[in-house]
Amino acid sequence: MTSVLLLIAGLRNQAVGSDTYTYLMKFDDVKYYSWYQLIENIYFGFFNPAASDIGKDPAMAISNKIIVMFTTNHTLYLLLTSAALLIPLGIFFYRNSTSLKQLLFSYSFFIALYFNYMPCSAIRQSIALGVLLIAYMALQEERIKQTVLLFILAILFHKSALIVFLFFICYKFVKSTKVYRFALFAFFFVLVFYNTVSLLLSDTGEIYSKYASGAYFAESGQSRPFVVVVLYLGFYLLGLQKLPKEKEIVSPITKLSLIGTALTTAFIPLVRMDPTLVRISAYFVVWSCLYVSESISKYSRQLRSLIFFVCILFFVYKSLNADFDFAFFWQDMMLHSMRP
Repeated sequence: MTSVLLLIAGLRNQAVGSDTYTYLMKFDDVKYYSWYQLIENIYFGFFNPAASDIGKDPAMAISNKIIVMFTTNHTLYLLLTSAALLIPLGIFFYRNSTSLKQLLFSYSFFIALYFNYMPCSAIRQSIALGVLLIAYMALQEERIKQTVLLFILAILFHKSALIVFLFFICYKFVKSTKVYRFALFAFFFVLVFYNTVSLLLSDTGEIYSKYASGAYFAESGQSRPFVVVVLYLGFYLLGLQKLPKEKEIVSPITKLSLIGTALTTAFIPLVRMDPTLVRISAYFVVWSCLYVSESISKYSRQLRSLIFFVCILFFVYKSLNADFDFAFFWQDMMLHSMRP
């Protein structure tokens, strides 16, 4: 499965996704910077992201500079950046799945709701998620120092990854079942007050100012994705019904899955501003992919078969009806900014 996804994402046309072409242009531009100029711009841009695009996510600029020393080929670049997410994702799912059904469900979940964004558009955030997946596997083995260092590296690829420290704090200091129950209140709070996120994003770029104003839906004419919000709430409630008892011993992977699912549920209402903000929940959703399947398997045989069937039907429907145009690099495709 990982190999197939890697070929699809890595061999995609530069016009696939709203951000791919922009990242390729930045990749081309980095060869004109000396290492001294690059580091100087990174230092300035990290503290002044609005003034310098290079430094706001320094690990991406440095990675581009290293890659361009060996190749300037766009297809190889997309293969490498896609592999940075998809290989850790495959290892993570394989290590933490207890059955083939759970493994396939996890892949289906991710492909239907995230694949067109990560890695097929948001390259920086895709690499950040790939680093976080390695960090999660380190955390499972209680290698705390390595986990924290990997968290920091992910933040250097995309500052939004800073939110994963909330996951770490919950894991170390809060009971996982309490985090899971509290997520329901957080979900409805974000659902109602989602516009307040503009206070956190307004200084990082013009694109984020559109989130708070609802400019995406005003410009595109699309309806807000309530079905996705309801779906995630449904997944959460399925898990809530099978939540471990207060005195029940919870395994480390279940504890991590509970916290990840809780945070995914809490942040998913942000898609009311812009559907691409589903990427914020992507930092935690890998745990939801595992826990939702595990929760469904605890229901009666007939009921779990029905739930699995409905879920797969929705994943197929979502994949086939996604607003996502695709072509391979050898095919013709109009750039996103030039489409009517």
